Amino acid sequence: MKFVDVVYVDDNKLNRFIVEKQLGQFFSIETLDSGSKLFDLLDNYIPKVLILDWMMPEISGLGILKKLRADNKFNSLIIIMLTAKSSKESVITCLGAGANDYITKPPNYEELVARINSLMKQREVGEHTRIQNQLKSFESLLSGLTHEFNNIFAALKLSFQLFEIKGPEYLNSKMGSLSEHVERGLKLVKTLHNLKKSGYDNFVKLDLKDIVEEAVKVMRNNIFNSNREINIVLSLEKTPCYINGHANNLKQALYNVISNSYHATLNNEDSLIEIKLFEKDDDFYLSVEDNGIGIEPDKLKNLGQLFYTTKGSFGGEVFDNKFTGTGLGLPATQAIISEHGGNIDFQSIFGSGTLVTFKLKKAIEDTISNK
Repeated sequence: MKFVDVVYVDDNKLNRFIVEKQLGQFFSIETLDSGSKLFDLLDNYIPKVLILDWMMPEISGLGILKKLRADNKFNSLIIIMLTAKSSKESVITCLGAGANDYITKPPNYEELVARINSLMKQREVGEHTRIQNQLKSFESLLSGLTHEFNNIFAALKLSFQLFEIKGPEYLNSKMGSLSEHVERGLKLVKTLHNLKKSGYDNFVKLDLKDIVEEAVKVMRNNIFNSNREINIVLSLEKTPCYINGHANNLKQALYNVISNSYHATLNNEDSLIEIKLFEKDDDFYLSVEDNGIGIEPDKLKNLGQLFYTTKGSFGGEVFDNKFTGTGLGLPATQAIISEHGGNIDFQSIFGSGTLVTFKLKKAIEDTISNK
């Protein structure tokens, strides 16, 4: 399984070699020699950035650009044209077809790296804004729903407890199942409640390493199938990774992602979940990668939408009933990370696995020194 930031398509072998060598110092990159190979790749995986040559056999870079922009699942894909065509008409044609940038050959590679970083940053900001707008739209709705559902489920739970003690005998056989549904409903209310803003004004200095270790410990203690072992490999920074945040909320966000990875690997005999924490510039990156079933590209764009879930569709029919998702875990996770000023990135190769990455700002030095 190979997750890459950049895919470059050019039928010229020397061009592919030079671009891979230059950009490979800054990004993970894969090069392809044709549009057909690109479309094969895109069936299972969508990179962050696609760089296209214009003049290629079979289908031109412009043809690829138009085809991708006609499909909504590639809306967030950054597409850069890198071509020898330098006329204004060519530039206007590609930008009008949906290219994010247009660069003529041979490029200044320092400038190209800067442009890629800038476009990726813009995508992060846009995603952050989208999540904030979505949360605001649903905040008032969720406030009312949590209150009503909490009253309903609390009353039902009390009624079922009384039935279990005094009720008709014919209900006894159903009591276990009814209790499970009630507990599920109460957990649903708790998750809905966590989507609202709460407690974010009281951030304290935290070590992300502690958050990771505690979340993994909780995951191990709450594995649904006690007869199945979970292989979690940790790769953490040796020094403390301080951020300003809310410990319980961050722990819940990470637990949600690890739990999803666990369920995605249920049919894999050699299941593996790798959790990495590393520092880059002014940020910490916390990633969870699994070798599970992965997510189809057309479903990947829906992750994080309220009530959208892949559980029940993946992992095998035997697990569908027990592990059907609510579609609230990832929205809650996104809300938590967003309120911490961070971003979440999803990458998945259908049939091979998924990589989820949190990007969180380091705590400022004054906060650390005054702790």
